[in-house]
Amino acid sequence: MARMINVEGATGTLPVLRAAPARPGPGLVIVPSIYGVGQDVAAHAAHFAAKGALVWVIDPFWRSAPGALAHGDPAALLRRRQHAPSDGHADTEALLDAITEDPLCRGSLFVLGICFGGRFAFTAAADGLVAGAAAWHGGGLGALLGRADDICVPLSLDFGESDPLIPLHEVEAVRAAFAGRPEVEIRSHPGAGHGFSHTGVPGVFDASATAAAVAGVERMLGAGSS
Repeated sequence: MARMINVEGATGTLPVLRAAPARPGPGLVIVPSIYGVGQDVAAHAAHFAAKGALVWVIDPFWRSAPGALAHGDPAALLRRRQHAPSDGHADTEALLDAITEDPLCRGSLFVLGICFGGRFAFTAAADGLVAGAAAWHGGGLGALLGRADDICVPLSLDFGESDPLIPLHEVEAVRAAFAGRPEVEIRSHPGAGHGFSHTGVPGVFDASATAAAVAGVERMLGAGSS
């Protein structure tokens, strides 16, 4: 069952979608895209909860412009520009700390960043806060590769080869930064564009790319649970 809860954390009272597993399991924090905690993200959270993870999804824009927005809504770009990255990093760290107090959280912690959220997942891994991290069409990772050597945990990264916002040369730079690291999975999906995991959005959602990205997170969770 998934429901909204308020979580008291170091950065304030955080609105969180909580998807609970049938029994205690690893914790997974999801930082969504600029469109917030929409039905697509809720469906992904429910899926991972059914696979045994306790899932918390933060509304990254809770301070000034909360709520889910329809794909393509220009308000989403506005609130992204107004969002301070330092707030995103602090909120992610606060949730990773708070989720350990949930009675259904047992074992390792993981983080998934979707699009806008990818940089926060990557940084949480570099800061040593999690046992593994994933990013789906995560923007801005090329600018963070100076911290690649700080990451000592599994990564699962998925990109669309037809993504105009994340060019293939940036994806190749990510590959080069993690060359020789078998614990890092990097996939690029032919024909998939930006936002390929947004289910229900015609011309954007790519079922094949999403299935591969979801399977990557499942493997990460499974390895952390064993």
